[in-house]
Amino acid sequence: MAWGLSAALSEEDGEWDLWMMWSHVVPKGWEILSTDGSHKPTEYRVYDRIPKRNIWYVGTRKHKVKRRKR
Repeated sequence: MAWGLSAALSEEDGEWDLWMMWSHVVPKGWEILSTDGSHKPTEYRVYDRIPKRNIWYVGTRKHKVKRRKR
């Protein structure tokens, strides 16, 4: 789901890195957004620094935009 949300918002080809953190260690200064119009939480937006010890690299994925036929 995280890959799909990141790529769905972009209209550019490229590589996407996915990082993970537990929501109970989110620092002060954050909000939860619904970016897909569903009114369900889809993104944490964090405004303060996140210590490296609290994040984990999950992987990298290539994204190719699906072009509509005209």
